[in-house]
Amino acid sequence: MPTELPILNPTGPLMAQPTDALLDEASRRLQLELPPSYREFARRYGYGLTAGLFMIAVPVDTAGAEWSEDLVERSAELAQELAASVDGKYISYKPDGTEERVRRMVPFGASENGDILAWDPRERAPDGEYAVYIIGARKYGVSRVAEGFAEFLNKVLEPNTGGVLARATFTLEATFEPRAARS
Repeated sequence: MPTELPILNPTGPLMAQPTDALLDEASRRLQLELPPSYREFARRYGYGLTAGLFMIAVPVDTAGAEWSEDLVERSAELAQELAASVDGKYISYKPDGTEERVRRMVPFGASENGDILAWDPRERAPDGEYAVYIIGARKYGVSRVAEGFAEFLNKVLEPNTGGVLARATFTLEATFEPRAARS
């Protein structure tokens, strides 16, 4: 399992990079020890579009911002979306999900296509990483796609997105498009 983050090429100046204090506060509010590779990613790159497809939420200072993708706020929104899908019985749990797992997942990002990225807090490895799951757009399928965040990022840069998106027949670029909270 790759534990090193891939090198992403920023398309502009980096911004919205959280401090350790913001990461610690998000961890406390989520009641989840944030994985080391995620923390490194957040400090290194901040908030933005990863590999042209994935918006990874990071803790940001929302003071004065009318809109943001703060990790805690975005996680709550995506968790509500998952709960509504479970309650409405319009989610497929195959191949790796269960109702219980989906209800306890902690979302941390999404694809531009509507796929949700989440950690299962009961699956913490000795190195502090959590398995990464992807819940397909329109809640079609729950798949365990990586054993940790760094592995996930490395896989999505492989041909056909490393199998992370079953329907993908393309290769993503190692880019990072920085984004800032709107004020």
